[in-house]
Amino acid sequence: MDLTAAHEYQSNFGYSVLMNELNAWFAQSADESAQKCGGGIVPGVHVNDISWDAEKERTTIQTDELDEFQVKAVIAADGVNSEVAQITHARPKFSATQLYQGVKAVVKLPENVINDTFAIGVDSGAAHLFAGDITLNHLGGGFLYTNRDTLSVGAVYHFDSLLDNPTEPNTLLDALLKNPMVTELIKDEVPVKGEIDKTLEKEKQMQIRFAVIKLIKTWYEIRDVHLSSSRTKEMIKTGKFNSEDEIKSKLSELREKMSTEYGITFKTDYVEDEYGAKLIPDGKRCRMKKPYQNNVLFVGDAAGRGVFVGPRIEGLNVGIDDGVRAANAIARALEKIISLKVILVNITQNQLKKVHTQKT
Repeated sequence: MDLTAAHEYQSNFGYSVLMNELNAWFAQSADESAQKCGGGIVPGVHVNDISWDAEKERTTIQTDELDEFQVKAVIAADGVNSEVAQITHARPKFSATQLYQGVKAVVKLPENVINDTFAIGVDSGAAHLFAGDITLNHLGGGFLYTNRDTLSVGAVYHFDSLLDNPTEPNTLLDALLKNPMVTELIKDEVPVKGEIDKTLEKEKQMQIRFAVIKLIKTWYEIRDVHLSSSRTKEMIKTGKFNSEDEIKSKLSELREKMSTEYGITFKTDYVEDEYGAKLIPDGKRCRMKKPYQNNVLFVGDAAGRGVFVGPRIEGLNVGIDDGVRAANAIARALEKIISLKVILVNITQNQLKKVHTQKT
């Protein structure tokens, strides 16, 4: 079934991102911005209580590691199992019927191989959705989308369906990865280490083991350059290689050494770069109607936000949008408070001036 029209409905662009890289960039950018205002990021701190003083309109934060401190506002972005939501009694914990179980692998694949396999250009991408046998009789489906030099492959299932028929997340993911259609999309040439002669001295065996690891790592690095037009140009521009032929020759040289000196063979398989699993809120069932409690604002998964309707899948972008809206709301509120204080000060000064004039 072709779902292209439904997938492109009210959508004129799309991006795929790798969370480990995006989060690192976000953290660095946030820290730099905060430092300009005298703040910063304090990692490794667990909040255990948040108290609200209605009379003084003041919020006090208590943690396991720091002395208590006061804040003007809080943005809770602590995920589907938000402790801030439980502490502030902003919402009950989500039930199994309100959640999905997501599981995903990031598969390593050279840029040019991805472009050829999916018939896409350098700055283009492709996405696929799957249903049927890959669900192992659970309510859910699978997905695959391209990144620059990796593929994100995963599945999402109704959490209550998994509780009724318990299956480990990695088993569900394996069922998807081993599906013939998916296998054809993720296949790659993978080196296989040969057996080390056990009659050799332990030190010699260790030297061989380290040499093999280094060779395979170098082979992957050179091959990734060879099978990426952009990286090939970059390496030649920086002077690391003089030409494409030199890169190709180096790759052949490494392969020959791996095979003849260390008995390394090659097979068709895939290389898994990352693996992860998480609970995802079903926005249709658990979205907070009022995502705030006093001066605590909830965003993303913590607020039960997200859109998962057929081919329309939105999660990360919703969380980012929530964060921007929450920050803007707090900034506007603080500006109004400052403006109000200025008005009150001006009124007080005018009153004092009037009284002083009358006395003189």
